[in-house]
Amino acid sequence: KRVAVKSDGLENWLSRRAQRAGFHVTQLAGIQPGYVYVNKGEPLRYRSAQYDGILEITDHADFGDALIRGIGPAKSFGFGLLSVAPVQ
Repeated sequence: KRVAVKSDGLENWLSRRAQRAGFHVTQLAGIQPGYVYVNKGEPLRYRSAQYDGILEITDHADFGDALIRGIGPAKSFGFGLLSVAPVQ
């Protein structure tokens, strides 16, 4: 059974996932917690969070895999996916 991460645990969740995904967060500019509503026969509500900040790649192979596969559960709903851009 999946259990939602509480708002005060979101930064720790990202740190744990980052370690396995070949990066670490050097600057966390913000976390926007929220919900995504899905209607698949019955209405469902999923806890979501958007992280904004700067990360540093520590393992290119693991990071490449995480970029393709995502870092969290419920990827079929778009959760745990990474959207990255070079730092300007």
